[in-house]
Amino acid sequence: MGALLVERDLEKLFTYRGRLLVHIIETPGVTVRKLITDLFLSERSVWGILSELKKAGLLRSTRLPEDKRTFQYFATPEGLERLKRLTEGKDFI
Repeated sequence: MGALLVERDLEKLFTYRGRLLVHIIETPGVTVRKLITDLFLSERSVWGILSELKKAGLLRSTRLPEDKRTFQYFATPEGLERLKRLTEGKDFI
């Protein structure tokens, strides 16, 4: 049962939500426009996933000082901890 649970948790990394979270952790301060181009996702998809991850407490956003219409995204300590738990003992990240 334990190995199956680990496999299911690792599968979460390969969903669009997981990919987006990993990308934000690797690229702190990334913008929506950059997420769209880097991950080949639609704008609507990115906004939906960002909303879910923020609601779950895994991300936070701030406005760019030079352009108040643009947001930057960062992982929260909970987001970092969640990724750490999913990848613990794995060397692919």
